Amino acid sequence: MDILDLLTRSGTYVLAIAVFVLTFFTRKIVELSWPRLKKQADANSPDITYLTKGSRWWNEVILYAIPVLYGSCTSVSSSNFLFEGIDGDAKFLYGGCVGWFSSFLYKALKKAITNKVNIQGIISEVTCLW
Repeated sequence: MDILDLLTRSGTYVLAIAVFVLTFFTRKIVELSWPRLKKQADANSPDITYLTKGSRWWNEVILYAIPVLYGSCTSVSSSNFLFEGIDGDAKFLYGGCVGWFSSFLYKALKKAITNKVNIQGIISEVTCLW
């Protein structure tokens, strides 16, 4: 199977967006439940970046692992839309890879849609009216 075929089919984008949204809500729920886990300052700032060791682990390790885990967990699905032509352990690897790149794919898809619809031009015109 060709890599370009895998990256350009709609199932990949749906999976990436689903993983991105699940990760976003997971992060928000956890950080609202335990506010000390939230990153306090930029790494280059003289202020304290992390309040606890758990906060450092949350921001530097766990947040990067969550999308991969969500993507890999989708491999238990028998969806032909998401995994057309992919079977067995390859589904697990494919789901994990799409999860890993879900943030990038989400941003690329968002940019493509905004360019296609010309949202920036519409926003500029509305701003000029004020």
